[in-house]
Amino acid sequence: MQNSNFSRVVGFVSTAMLCLALLAPVGASAQNKSPAGPNAAASGWMISRLDGDVRVRKPAAVTQVSLTQHDLLPAETEIETGATGTVILTDNHDLIAVKPNTKIILPRTQGQGFMARIRQLFGLAYYAVEKRRSGGFQVETIYLIVAVKGTGFTVSVDANGAAVS
Repeated sequence: MQNSNFSRVVGFVSTAMLCLALLAPVGASAQNKSPAGPNAAASGWMISRLDGDVRVRKPAAVTQVSLTQHDLLPAETEIETGATGTVILTDNHDLIAVKPNTKIILPRTQGQGFMARIRQLFGLAYYAVEKRRSGGFQVETIYLIVAVKGTGFTVSVDANGAAVS
């Protein structure tokens, strides 16, 4: 059982890395075409792949909204996947692959020289972070904080704790 789970995670991560390589140039051109509004450019995160049960709550929104592939997300958007949901988010430099039963909140600010701070409340997510000279990338959970300047890693959070691999 553990070996099949590992194989699924490796397959998902491989797919996520391929999406990052293929879709990074698309993100830059799609930013100018999205109707997401003025806050979208501040965050720069785009939905590259969306499957199954994925719920999104934009900042100051009372209800959840439905999204499609290539939609841009404003800063502080909450993304929660259900039992069948997966979503791959990209910006011009990084990738987040969100697995089923996971909730993350996008950073307030992102850009050159800023620290991108993703909040992961529960679940499993893979992060592929491009190496950078200034700023950094951080994932915060209630149990730990991971800060990197560029690498790939997975964060898992549940009621018993959190782990990084």
